[in-house]
Amino acid sequence: MGPSSSQTSPYAPAAKILNQIWSQRKGLKSVVYSSKGELQCSRSTFAQCSHVLEHKDTLDKLMEEISSIQAKNEGLLYVLLYELVLGPNRSIKGGGSLKRQLMVHHEKLRKKLKQIQKLEDEASLKSRGETKLIPSTTIPRYVRINTLVADRESVLQELQATIKPIFVDEHVPDLFVVEPTPENRGLLQDLLMSNKIILQDKSSCFSALCLMCGFDTEIV
Repeated sequence: MGPSSSQTSPYAPAAKILNQIWSQRKGLKSVVYSSKGELQCSRSTFAQCSHVLEHKDTLDKLMEEISSIQAKNEGLLYVLLYELVLGPNRSIKGGGSLKRQLMVHHEKLRKKLKQIQKLEDEASLKSRGETKLIPSTTIPRYVRINTLVADRESVLQELQATIKPIFVDEHVPDLFVVEPTPENRGLLQDLLMSNKIILQDKSSCFSALCLMCGFDTEIV
């Protein structure tokens, strides 16, 4: 008899560590580092655990949507859920029963995630007293098109069809400006999850832009 799917899963090491953290009520570093300060797992496993713990509150809310799933390995379920809805690729490697069960609820989980993020944005605005958009004091949201995976014109058309107003930045190519409202954050979610756009500050775009100018260019 071969090993179970949970044992052969690429997420099994992270799942084991998470189960240990929750059952023993320990911190991540106390579990993965030796007394000599040496990391006892791979860096990718450490990153997976960190991401799950960082987003634990959101994942707990999503778990309410999939209460019908009976998982013997709670840590593995959390890792797979993170990878599916919040991970860099929004996908789960390999197969297995848990993956199949999660994929049945994929669309429902995506919709729930949008609702959670919208509520979080609204709460953040209220906590800062920004219940209304005030152009003179509100920081705009910058959206950069990821031209490595998407065509600029097609993404721009999609943005213009769903978000108004939208402005083209006068300094950085493929950078656009939208109002930082919860509604706009929800409308951007599909493009974000497909990696067609990236949300970033304008200042972080300048280093790459300067490198494109060439060595003989004088930059002020």
